[in-house]
Amino acid sequence: MNPDVIGKKHYECYLQAQKIVKEAVNLEKIASLIGEAELSQENQKVYKRAQIIKNYMTQPFITASHDGEDKSTYVALEHTVADIESILAGDHDHSPPQIFKNMLTLADIKT
Repeated sequence: MNPDVIGKKHYECYLQAQKIVKEAVNLEKIASLIGEAELSQENQKVYKRAQIIKNYMTQPFITASHDGEDKSTYVALEHTVADIESILAGDHDHSPPQIFKNMLTLADIKT
């Protein structure tokens, strides 16, 4: 990823999301042993945001479509970056991670 190619905003969002997902990988080992509820508040927040990011990124990108599968829908890059920024800011900490699977944008969330 090159910030000169993808833009500063996209690059910084990518770095923040990558950091949270990497932290969550380490926390998964701990959570599997002692339970997610036993993590510190800060670690619970990181763990949940990483789950939300991973689930959100299951959106049906056009490049992920194969013959015979459901067709993908175009989602503008700006929407995806803005949605990830919103997740990173904690705007969706109150929502269960499962609702973020296979959505197009955060506007699809039924509140």
